Amino acid sequence: SREWLQHDSLGRLVALASFRNLASVQRPMFWDLNVAWDPKRAAASADLALRFGFAGLAYNVTLQGQQLLELQEHRCPVVAPITPSSSASRGPLWKSVAEDLCLTDKASVGAVLLLRRLTLVCSDLAHVAAANKASALRPAYHLVALRPTNDEAFRAACEKGMCDIISLQLDDKLSFSLRGKDITAFTSRGGCFEIELGTAIRDAGGRKQMLNNVEILLHATRGRHVVLTSGALDPIEMRSP
Repeated sequence: SREWLQHDSLGRLVALASFRNLASVQRPMFWDLNVAWDPKRAAASADLALRFGFAGLAYNVTLQGQQLLELQEHRCPVVAPITPSSSASRGPLWKSVAEDLCLTDKASVGAVLLLRRLTLVCSDLAHVAAANKASALRPAYHLVALRPTNDEAFRAACEKGMCDIISLQLDDKLSFSLRGKDITAFTSRGGCFEIELGTAIRDAGGRKQMLNNVEILLHATRGRHVVLTSGALDPIEMRSP
């Protein structure tokens, strides 16, 4: 069980997205679980996700440094834009996912389901400990991710981090090793590791390093418990499934 989470959001998404409703059109449910929150671009991101055929996306807010130590004062800035709600554009499991994630407001339950994600950049044990308070924030985030920047933070995140996702800076050389025991400690608790494509799109120089790191990550995880996201800062960086 994943007792550290207020909502087992990612686990539900993985289970539902891999399910096939045999009575309906058999097709997978694709999600982009990392689109940077920008109130000026939010509507465009949701519209593009709909045209790409995504079941939903997660608007991401990133905090780091002193912001983590003041996490109790943080207020989620994400206000989901209202998207068309035509039933014709909804996937076969749209209703099940919306109900399971307790999405009830009009903005969150349009044709594209809109989630809130919080990513916390952690550089020491104090940051990881502070991040464990994220589930108590109101309004709540549906997903919480940790991005460790060194070995100490990585091991702490894997062993006792209260998060759904561990996100790594894959376009740069990692300052720590992806040890099997650390990977297993996190995945056995239901967590997933993230491969973020946006950095490779923005920086051609980092693509080779990213490919090397992705190979290491996939080897360490055996290709399981990995999610692929855009990490888009702008809708133009989003990619179709």
